[in-house]
Amino acid sequence: MNSVISYLIYFLFFLVFTLAPIDIALNIKISGFNLRLGFLAMVILMVLLGTVIAKDIILKKQKLTLPLYLILLLVVAVINLLFVPNSVYIPRGLVYALTLLLFVFLISFSVNTREYISLEKIVDIYVFSFLLHALLGAVQFILFYGFGINFFMPQLGRINGLTYEPSYYVTYLVPGTILITLMALFLNEKRGRMIFYSLTASLMLLVLIFSTSKLGIVESVTVILLAILVGVFLKLFKVLKEVNLKRNVSYFVAFTVFFAAIFYVSGNIGSIVNFLFPGKGEERISYLEKAEKVLASSKETSFDMRLSQFKETLGIALENPLLGKSLGGVAPYRALKNGMNPKNNDDVKQFEGMNIFAEMLAGFGIIGFLLMLGFIILISYDGVRLGIKALASNYRVSIILIGLVLGFLLELFFLMFNQNVLRLYLWNHITLLALAIEKARYEYTSD
Repeated sequence: MNSVISYLIYFLFFLVFTLAPIDIALNIKISGFNLRLGFLAMVILMVLLGTVIAKDIILKKQKLTLPLYLILLLVVAVINLLFVPNSVYIPRGLVYALTLLLFVFLISFSVNTREYISLEKIVDIYVFSFLLHALLGAVQFILFYGFGINFFMPQLGRINGLTYEPSYYVTYLVPGTILITLMALFLNEKRGRMIFYSLTASLMLLVLIFSTSKLGIVESVTVILLAILVGVFLKLFKVLKEVNLKRNVSYFVAFTVFFAAIFYVSGNIGSIVNFLFPGKGEERISYLEKAEKVLASSKETSFDMRLSQFKETLGIALENPLLGKSLGGVAPYRALKNGMNPKNNDDVKQFEGMNIFAEMLAGFGIIGFLLMLGFIILISYDGVRLGIKALASNYRVSIILIGLVLGFLLELFFLMFNQNVLRLYLWNHITLLALAIEKARYEYTSD
């Protein structure tokens, strides 16, 4: 019976991981709110995990335990719920508050189901979900530049997966890219598994670069630099002796060169055809020309607009630092200050705070914000501390923990530029990080 439950949990995790970033398909719109299929799968998963834990508690097989960082997060979620009446548009405040609570429950239930799930299998499912979305981006690129077919690209020539825009797509990819790159370079697994990791990491890295998003280029450079730093760190701890680093690097470089050639040829096939057969490829769109236009548009980016939104959101927080507007109430309050009385969720989308930390300060109030910072610091500290401790006892878990912590911090950083903190894929990553922390705490240390 436990094996059936385990496979069902794995399947639901696969659905949640795979559907999480999808914005422009598989949605149901209700009163201005998008009910995404990935979120629905997450709710089903949470209910299943909760049912399993409740059954085991009743049968006295286990007790529900919450680490300190989850207690902090739960308190933040309750504070946010209490501030919902301060929202100008109550339905949005309530939806956001309940969403945050559901994420807390998902993490809490997940870390209490060690007997039903394997961290290694969950991580491989997570990696596979990123491979699928990286392949989707590659297919979009090749179809458009190679064959002139637009496959779910709102902005022509700019790959976006199934998200709203390229910057959303690359922000989703970045935590997986650093995690899988570290696994590809520094794990010592069987050949087939290492090929799987290297193939996925190199494809994701190139999708970031060829996305035409300036944010993607910054993210790819950041991932490479962090991978080098982690390599130096592991060298100092003398744990690379058992790792076939030469083999791993060879796989990674080979796949990177292979995919780069495919991207370059398909992206510039018009120029290549025109060079070989003058006059035959002039009508094809060139990736290099598209990229040059995007990169040359730096003066036309929305930086000034986002800076203005950040200042305005920060101003709302400073009006009454103790009383927040609730996470979902910040945008409606900004709308009201700009002369609009919001009647539905669509009215306030243009007034979202953009910077997640300013929005959390305005939503949670100073006390809730400090508790949220405490959660971020404590879960990151636990991940690094237990990752270092696990170097000797379980090297694989150690690399996973380090990759998950770096991915978490990178995701928080890049989310500051264009999204909100309730993105499902962020909380998927946090769930996986918490699972790895509790596995290391339970099995590989004396904590």
